[in-house]
Amino acid sequence: MIIRLQALPQLAGPPGDDYHGLAPKRALYMHPEAAHALMLVEKDTGGLVYTDIYRSPGAIREAYRDKITATGQHFSQPVGYSYHGFGGCPDLAVAETLKKLETNYDGLCTLMEARHFFCHRRDGNPTASESWHFNYLGDDADALLDLTTADHATWGRPAEAMIQKWYGADLRLTNEQIDLLLPIAHATNVKDFLANDYFGVSPFRVEPLGEVTLRLVPERQRMPPEPSLAFSAASPAHRKSWPASRWTSRQLMSASFMPMCRNEPGAPARAGCSPARSPRATHALRAGIAAAPRCT
Repeated sequence: MIIRLQALPQLAGPPGDDYHGLAPKRALYMHPEAAHALMLVEKDTGGLVYTDIYRSPGAIREAYRDKITATGQHFSQPVGYSYHGFGGCPDLAVAETLKKLETNYDGLCTLMEARHFFCHRRDGNPTASESWHFNYLGDDADALLDLTTADHATWGRPAEAMIQKWYGADLRLTNEQIDLLLPIAHATNVKDFLANDYFGVSPFRVEPLGEVTLRLVPERQRMPPEPSLAFSAASPAHRKSWPASRWTSRQLMSASFMPMCRNEPGAPARAGCSPARSPRATHALRAGIAAAPRCT
């Protein structure tokens, strides 16, 4: 997948030793659609004050590693999950921008929304975390914002939808692309799907480890003696089992997963299942959690 970016002119940043009044040069890129909209914002306002826009994978990894709360929560998204990495959002120096425009936070949001940039926070709190972060949502902004609720866990859905709009086709690999990429995905046998171990990222936290990696192995293969999660198509709840003496677990939300299931040879795929793409007929998998921190 190739990230499509357009270079931006030099934009204003906050005063002081960190920025010297200039937005970072490495951040001066956006997706062409978002870049056009941001230049209209600049024309409308006479110029905002920016702390960040585009982040390269290296910059995202650095921010994810270094920006951690006192409770161990990450301020930013990891590589592949941040809208910054797709060139879709600017971060503003809110106080400096409000002073420059001689407006309040509601006025700033109105100016941004006129060009389809919407604050990541949906509660209108001008001082809370991410009040500086504005997602470009394009002409379908109203429909995308309907994906959110008062629950902050839903506030990233519009940006995720925009990533799918821009790059969804690139993210859906063909069989030929999968065959090409398997060797660099650390597959153990690129000729036989059911002989491989696949590694992925967990969409949940396992305390006290935090974020972990998943190892998918065929059902016919014996699971190693380590904590495991069984994905079940028959039950909305996901069964979990690991030694209570070693692990503290949370109830997993069924909405966090698309269940994997068995598709028998010649039978149509069952609704609600997401079988892995494979030339083989049986796709019953189980997921094992590797007891190691997530790599970023």
